[in-house]
Amino acid sequence: MDKLEKLQKALDERGKILTLEAEEYIRKNIDKIDVSKLIEKIDETKDLFITVEILEMILEKTEVEITDVIDRREKIEAKIKVIYDPGKKITRGTGFNEYFSQFQSRYKKLKTPILTQMKIRSPDFLATLSLEKKESYNIIGIVYSKKITRDRIWLEIEDETGVRRVLVSRGDSEKMYRTIQEIPLDSVIGLKVILTKTDLLIAKEVYLPSVQPNNGSVDEDIFAILTSDIHVGSEKFLEDEFKAFIDILNGYTDDERLRTIISRTKYLIIAGDIVDGIGVFPDQEKELLITDIREQYKEAYRLLSKIPQDIKIIMVPGNHDATRKALPQPPISEEYAEEFYKDERFLMLGNPVNVSLHGVNMYIYHGDFLQDTFTLIPGITQNNLDKAMQILLQVRHAAPTFGVSTRIGPEPIDKLVLPEKLDVFHTGHIHRISVGNYNNILMINSGTWQKQTKYQKANGYEPTPGIVPIVNLKTKKVVLLNLLE
Repeated sequence: MDKLEKLQKALDERGKILTLEAEEYIRKNIDKIDVSKLIEKIDETKDLFITVEILEMILEKTEVEITDVIDRREKIEAKIKVIYDPGKKITRGTGFNEYFSQFQSRYKKLKTPILTQMKIRSPDFLATLSLEKKESYNIIGIVYSKKITRDRIWLEIEDETGVRRVLVSRGDSEKMYRTIQEIPLDSVIGLKVILTKTDLLIAKEVYLPSVQPNNGSVDEDIFAILTSDIHVGSEKFLEDEFKAFIDILNGYTDDERLRTIISRTKYLIIAGDIVDGIGVFPDQEKELLITDIREQYKEAYRLLSKIPQDIKIIMVPGNHDATRKALPQPPISEEYAEEFYKDERFLMLGNPVNVSLHGVNMYIYHGDFLQDTFTLIPGITQNNLDKAMQILLQVRHAAPTFGVSTRIGPEPIDKLVLPEKLDVFHTGHIHRISVGNYNNILMINSGTWQKQTKYQKANGYEPTPGIVPIVNLKTKKVVLLNLLE
């Protein structure tokens, strides 16, 4: 065991953490250090984090040149506002009554923006449509069912008064046909229809409650790093690349442009799956390096704690994390991840969550329903994630379709309706990097730090690991940092 390993083991046993700068300091000066005496001195300090300054004081080494990385970081005040965190407002519903109220809530929330688009004060109710009154009507309802053929789509639309069938003809409008083809079931939509003598409703125009651009910005260059799906504990976790990423956050790079960006980076946002978890998929234990979930979180904290002290870290759970599996999810359980809760740099939030960073409105969502779009919507695959994200923005809902693989908890109020306005839509879960723009809203799926697992390979998922999006909150431009190049 070399000196650095001996020191690291001693620190771990004492529950103390060596910062990355301090680790580099020791590595450069290891021949001059008596590790046994250093450990004795460390025992005398009450500090949790052992920094360069503490080491200098202990070793009384003033002549050693210290890197100026720390000094190069800009002093930027964090400005975080949690607009809405449904994960911290979980109710304990029992089932049918809450789900019934949930759909009523969804309808009421999304009806208003559709009315605005249709430029009407109220919709026509399905139960009251009659040729004796008029031929053209404006209806708003939930997509109850959908049958698609080459040239037609038969919809069943439900409102507060009943259910009616609506014919969508490709011949009337290719754009309307494509739009409705891509709408997930249980979405709230508006339709301008005509009523025929045979009591058939024919769609002429479609209206969606789309998220609108917020156009929030800051006056100076401030950067946020977006990542997800770290999967600490998995044998496929790219630990070396992740450590290299943390080194870069601490300024250890020869790329002067990147050093400038990092010096003005104030936020790291992790959109779920911090650890690999236990028993998430069949035979998972065969692919784990760490088989205890508490130990997985301890290792995750050991790594993340070495990020510069002035970077604020926002963390939401994913389906692999220690919390309930149904949406919305409460924050990761403090019982399993107590180290994160003791460190004020970490903001532990639910999934999904709406936050503002310096006035830039961001929706952070692990992205569970994105996987369902692959089976529910023709033409949507892991290779065009931006289209799947766009659809969620258009229907303004994180998980519109009930009863597929995405679990939705019995809540009397629908807490998965997206905000009215957004600047950034951040997701994960699919393990694919994707950057797109819809209606001036930046859409980012932040990829992963896990190589392809046997389970992913068997199910046709091809991850793009080790690529990190960095967003300039002033310009909304994205820099992709590729750790595998």
